[in-house]
Amino acid sequence: MVLVSSCRTQVKEERLREADQKTFDIMLYIAGRKEQDYLTVEDLEKFDCQAFKEIDKLWLDYPKPGTRHFGFSVQKEIWQKNGSPDEKSSVDIWREFYIDIGWKEKESGTKSNEGYLPYQDIGAFTGRFTEDFNKGALPEWFWQENTSIVFGHNLFSRCEEL
Repeated sequence: MVLVSSCRTQVKEERLREADQKTFDIMLYIAGRKEQDYLTVEDLEKFDCQAFKEIDKLWLDYPKPGTRHFGFSVQKEIWQKNGSPDEKSSVDIWREFYIDIGWKEKESGTKSNEGYLPYQDIGAFTGRFTEDFNKGALPEWFWQENTSIVFGHNLFSRCEEL
C-alpha cells in the first residue's frame, strides 16, 4: 500500500508530523472513512486489529530498531500502567495518561481542564529525536470529538496482541 510505504519513509526521515498525519490517513482508508475525514466510535469498534498492529509497526523502530519509543503498543503499555481506563473511568485517570504521553502539561495536573498541548506543540515535533520526547507521544489520535477515550479503551482492550 502506497500510504504505508510513504509513512514508513516519513518516519525514517524524521518527518514525524507528516508521518503522524499519514498514519491517520491510513486508518481512514482502512475504515472506509476517507471522505468523512474522521473516525467514529462505531469505526473504532470495527477496526481490524491486525491492521492496527501493522500501523503500530511503522513507529516502533523510531529512531532506531528496537527503540520502542513511539507506537500504539507503547501507548497501550502506558494506558495499562494507568489502570486501563475506559469511558466510565474518572477523567483524572485519562488526564494522567495524557500527561504521561506528553499531550498535557504535567504542571497543569489531573484536576485541571487546562494544559492540553496544541497539536503543533507536541514535543516530538520540535526537532531531532531526544530521550526527552515523551514515550508514546506519537501517533497522535485525530478523532471525532469525544472518541479519544473510547479509542484507547476500545482498541487497546480489544486488540490483545499489540
